[in-house]
Amino acid sequence: MNQLKDMEGKDFVQNYIILMQYVLPKPATAPVKEVPELEEFIAMTPEERQLAIEEIQESLNNEKS
Repeated sequence: MNQLKDMEGKDFVQNYIILMQYVLPKPATAPVKEVPELEEFIAMTPEERQLAIEEIQESLNNEKS
């Protein structure tokens, strides 16, 4: 910490960024789920659309857990 306090400008920023990786959580990566194309979605019945939306929501909720 003392060495970091003594740094200025570019050196301080570079070292601060390097140290941040040890403090901040890594962003989670999630697999991309296949979703209907717009034309396909429009062609669906209201029930099919609702089911597709629910599947996407469930998938997103599972990724957060």
